[in-house]
Amino acid sequence: LSFYICIRKRGTGLETMSTKRPGVQAALNLLKATENNDGKDQSLLWDHTEQRLDELIKAIPFLEERQNQMDLLQVRLEESTRPSLAVEDLVTVLNWKHTVGKNRPFNVKLVRSNSSSSVKAHSEKALQMAAAL
Repeated sequence: LSFYICIRKRGTGLETMSTKRPGVQAALNLLKATENNDGKDQSLLWDHTEQRLDELIKAIPFLEERQNQMDLLQVRLEESTRPSLAVEDLVTVLNWKHTVGKNRPFNVKLVRSNSSSSVKAHSEKALQMAAAL
């Protein structure tokens, strides 16, 4: 599947598939910068990267609105004693993903074809598993 990228460390180098997705080069640069500092504290590098996130979000049309929707979803999930997603929550996540990645509009139709009960049950289980990590 050529649209997936697989990055894995081998010895001192990185191997990638030929088709790179957006953001891959930035991630590789950040990884290399982290590795090349002999184990020194990388918190300043990560802080600098995270500080630029708001600037980047504002630069992409519609991303700020969609990021706000994701932030509201995150708050709701964190405040819930038994967090789960509804079909519309998945559509919100998918719309955000399409804004920052490749737009695949047929995915929305596939997401909407799931039953509410199925999405709720599976997302609840997945979120419980993630919380246990």
